[in-house]
Amino acid sequence: MLIDLGAAGTFTGGGRVQRVAVDGGVDAATFQLHTDRLDLHAIHGAVNATRIAGDIALGSTGKTQTLTVNLAQTGLRLEAQATLADALLRLKQARLTAGKGSINVSAEASLKDQQPFKANASLARFDPSALGALPAADLNGELNAGGKLLPAWQVAADFKLAASRLLGQPLSGAGKLQADATRLSGVDAKLALGQNTLDLRGGFGAPAERLVWRVDAHQLSAIGSGLQGALAANGVASGTYAAPRSTFEADAKGLGLVQGQGAGKRPAPDSALGSVLHAAGEVWLAGAPGKPGKHGELTVSGSAQRVNPAAFGPYTAGSINADFSGSARLAADWRAVLDLKLQPSTLSGAALSGYAKLAADHTRIDSADIDLHLGANSLQAKGGFGSARDRLDWKVDAPQLNALGAGFGGVLRGTGSLTGSMAQPALAFSMDGANLRLFTEHQIKSIKASASIGTGFGGADPLTSDVELAGYVSPGLSIDKARFQSSGTRAAHTLQLSGSNPQFDALIKVRGGSSGAGATARTAPGGSIADDSVWTGTIETLQNKGRYAFTLQAPATLRIAGAAGGGAAGLAKPEQLSLSSAVIKLPDGSIRIDTLDKNGPRWRSKGSAAGVPVSYLAQLSELWRDNVVSDLTLGAAWALDLQAAPASAAAATLPPPATAGAPAKGTATAPAAAARSATPAIASIEGMLRIYREAGDITVTSGDKPIALGLRQFELRADAAAGALRTQLTLDGTRAGVARIDATAQLQNGRVANSSPLALTGSVNMPSIAWLAPLSGVFGLELDGALKVSATGSGTIADPVLNGDISGDRLLVNWAEQGIKLRNGQLQARLAGDQLNLQKLSFDGEQGRAQAEGWVKLANTEATMQLKLVADKLLVLARPDRTLAVTGQATLVRDQKHFQLDGKVKADRARIELGSENGPTISSDVVVLGRGKPPGKVAAVQAMPLNVDLEADLGQDFHLKGKGLDADLSGTVHLRIFDRRPPRVIGSIRVDNGTYKAYGQNLSIERGVLNFTGAYDNPGLNILAVRKRPEGEQLSETNVEAGVQVRGTALAPQAKLVSTPSVPDSDKLSWLVLGHGIADAGGNEMALLGTAAGALFGGTGGGIAGKLGLDELGVTQAAGSSQAKGLENTVVTVGKRLSSRAYLSFEQGAGTATSLVKLRYKLNPRITLQFQTGTNNALDVLYTWAFD
Repeated sequence: MLIDLGAAGTFTGGGRVQRVAVDGGVDAATFQLHTDRLDLHAIHGAVNATRIAGDIALGSTGKTQTLTVNLAQTGLRLEAQATLADALLRLKQARLTAGKGSINVSAEASLKDQQPFKANASLARFDPSALGALPAADLNGELNAGGKLLPAWQVAADFKLAASRLLGQPLSGAGKLQADATRLSGVDAKLALGQNTLDLRGGFGAPAERLVWRVDAHQLSAIGSGLQGALAANGVASGTYAAPRSTFEADAKGLGLVQGQGAGKRPAPDSALGSVLHAAGEVWLAGAPGKPGKHGELTVSGSAQRVNPAAFGPYTAGSINADFSGSARLAADWRAVLDLKLQPSTLSGAALSGYAKLAADHTRIDSADIDLHLGANSLQAKGGFGSARDRLDWKVDAPQLNALGAGFGGVLRGTGSLTGSMAQPALAFSMDGANLRLFTEHQIKSIKASASIGTGFGGADPLTSDVELAGYVSPGLSIDKARFQSSGTRAAHTLQLSGSNPQFDALIKVRGGSSGAGATARTAPGGSIADDSVWTGTIETLQNKGRYAFTLQAPATLRIAGAAGGGAAGLAKPEQLSLSSAVIKLPDGSIRIDTLDKNGPRWRSKGSAAGVPVSYLAQLSELWRDNVVSDLTLGAAWALDLQAAPASAAAATLPPPATAGAPAKGTATAPAAAARSATPAIASIEGMLRIYREAGDITVTSGDKPIALGLRQFELRADAAAGALRTQLTLDGTRAGVARIDATAQLQNGRVANSSPLALTGSVNMPSIAWLAPLSGVFGLELDGALKVSATGSGTIADPVLNGDISGDRLLVNWAEQGIKLRNGQLQARLAGDQLNLQKLSFDGEQGRAQAEGWVKLANTEATMQLKLVADKLLVLARPDRTLAVTGQATLVRDQKHFQLDGKVKADRARIELGSENGPTISSDVVVLGRGKPPGKVAAVQAMPLNVDLEADLGQDFHLKGKGLDADLSGTVHLRIFDRRPPRVIGSIRVDNGTYKAYGQNLSIERGVLNFTGAYDNPGLNILAVRKRPEGEQLSETNVEAGVQVRGTALAPQAKLVSTPSVPDSDKLSWLVLGHGIADAGGNEMALLGTAAGALFGGTGGGIAGKLGLDELGVTQAAGSSQAKGLENTVVTVGKRLSSRAYLSFEQGAGTATSLVKLRYKLNPRITLQFQTGTNNALDVLYTWAFD
């Protein structure tokens, strides 16, 4: 036997029957069912996905029958044992274990006499959330029940909850009751959740019985995390099972809703805490006295004080006070009466007052009397609507719409009246608005409207209107201007709608009319159709002069029919629709609609298209416009027949519920039934759609060289028949290659659903992939080589199972800009279910070789992978200024949480030359012809984290040149990145030999070490660079070898001048920059020396001066001595700004015993005082005059 539960799984099994006597009964029987995978989520969406396995066994020996159930998976188990013997049914044990909790049930029932029964159930640490999307809890308790089934059922039950928790709150309770087929009695129950309690006392069902109930919810947040406030309610329930009723009285304080989700949750404003609501009344669930029927009735009265709408969501803040009363019939033929009187209130800071009285039912508004005022704005309505004698007059005067809140603004005024019936309304109104802002997102610069529609004269009713709008803006649409006009009568009228913006300039004009009242009704499949609900006419004009230009070639006949009695309003939901022989001309090509018919739930359409340029269809694609030139034209044909099932019919198609004791038949389809009940059904769809190439080709232009695909054939065809959709794609081009795909999906309710079974075959044979390179968006990238794919597919749309092979030959990747040149590529991969096995991917560089292998798996929309990458002396960069050959291996792993890259790489050879920062660059707003527009900024997306554990060895042949450096480097660094934290680097990089160019001199790097001990941007520095003297010269005080030594870290460097032999710092600087002592420095050389000192001691980044906390540290010449030589006119200056007005400096002569201390103080922007003491004492008044 096979029991197929669809996506939920299957049960398989069998059994045997033993009978000793040929004419006797069954002496023994056994039957067993087994499942390897039972998914409860497919049966009920609120339950977790499961993979339950186990057995169900049935047995019979003599007069005893047994049932044993043993089903389990990790963290979930169901065990049960039951027997039937001597007319006594015993459930010895049924135990459900979920996580750390369990439910235990035992029971027994006699099948004799009055059929007495008893049962016991207990819960221990049971958490419903362990089963699925249910509230988290820790439930502990016991339930006992006993009674009989004949002659009429009776039961007595009691329960007790031990210390438990629900929704994060303590839960306790106990209770008891007795019940039979007519009444409840002896009810005594109490439940407590946090600070909230529910009490029930009394009986229900007999004429004199009363069930008193009371709710004290002092902590509404314990019931729902989105609730705030407190509620107290009580009442008395009476009546019968068939006609229950209850009085109620409720008081609520501080009601509000928590806004936002997760970490963004925020409580309602404090102003909500003072609100008070009171309501009292009575509810009948089966008709009030004197109003019998199977419907509910409600009467209520009460008051509201200090209610703030902002407490319930993103609404306008206010303080509303009101008294209200009303009644309602709760049924399809509903009726409601409301009397609301506002007491002095405010909304958005404006005074709110008025009243509203309304009586209405499902057919008409009996009476309305509304007069509301908000600041300077007012709304009045009075009268009735729905019958011939009714008239509803209304007036809006809103000069300050911003009183409604921040999302509103502008001026709106209008008056009008509404008469007639729901089926044949008559409306007359005029309205003007300016600078409107509605619901924040919608803005209208101006609107002017007037209309006179219907006056009760049937076909002669006037139908005139004029609505003009300008400057409409919303997030998805902007319209510069739009206008709707109608003229004529209901029987013969003209409707015209136009609108324009920079993208379109559209116009539609129709002429026709609806039949007069009182015409004969006719029958249609979707219901009866009355002539007063039929509109017949022609579409005279349909055109757009903007993008996607088109025009209707000739007037087309249109007929629309609504349901009987629906009148003009029924045309909005037509039962019948017919459009025929409509030809839409495009700038090139045309679309012909032969028929478009709706008859009840059935839609049919047939048509064709010819000569449609593919560039016309792709106008809105910026990617297409920037990268493709095409003269490809398409043709199309379609013939579709769709039968939509009404909701009632859809429900009727569901399988009926199983009946106790009925034999199982067919295949269980619970998941499919659930899906059908959850979505509107389409009974069937039949027909075809075909799109095909007529002529022309596509040329990809975004690369260095335009590439034409050489299309010979393109065809896409879809056929729907017998509950299946078959799609076929054929592509053939000299450069594009040949691709054929044939896929069939089983339709569910006329749709392709995630669970639709799939069958697929496909093949791709591209002799060259060169045409894909321009589509990558990488300028200068070249691709080539052959690619073949052959695959078959099964499974479902959401979970396809693909099998096949992918191979590539002579693959080439060239990216000259980056020096990447890979050739002779080979690809071998295999699709196996949800996994792609990369068996081989290899490339040859100009030198060396690279290869990769591994797998990529896609399951439940989550991708996992494991790839191994190997390089052997691979020349990965080959540019004149950038050459790099590497050897090493790495692994890239992706799981559900992160990427992990591990590996070791060694540079076999490297020649890296860094570009100069002084060269010209292209401004960001310059577009280079052929490269398209620069990419715009893309919002940052929180990507899956990349963890890195990579060791890099610079090898023995790594040369770096640029930024003044020309050196051979060596060393090893270990890079680690974990969980989006800043990179950590361990290791060192050394300068084996090299020079550094500074001040026009090549400094020899005697020692150069960068030691990384953690932070990637703050290595330890140990650098010594000197200006070497000519080889063979003896070093002395007149032949000094000077240099710079840098220690510390990159963020806190410590630099100082050094020399052999040691001389004063001014001499060290002179020997370093000029090549001789400062005593021999001339005037021009002193200027150079000062510049060098500034760069070294106080340049970009602060230098030594910054580290010492100084604002100035340098060497200059004394004023008036620009042509002097030697130390006698050389001055070392140290300065510090004391405040925005005061600056203190010290000057010391390098060759003479001269010194000065200066203090400058700025009195105002023009006058500065300078105090000077030392070799010379002075007081100067400096006057500054600035002019252009």
